[in-house]
Amino acid sequence: MFERSLTALNEAEKSAANSSAAEASVAAPRAENRAREEYFGELFLSWKNAICPQVARIVPRLARS
Repeated sequence: MFERSLTALNEAEKSAANSSAAEASVAAPRAENRAREEYFGELFLSWKNAICPQVARIVPRLARS
């Protein structure tokens, strides 16, 4: 699940090493941010898929009490 994000981060580091210093200073943070967004997006989706069904079962019970 998170392998794609790590791969994207590694590719960003490689491309930053191969590009000029000015380009690297812009490209690396952007790629790192993109990888971080993918990682936390996947983490949120896995959390949501695990938690939401449980909450959906609990909330009606709480509303009745």
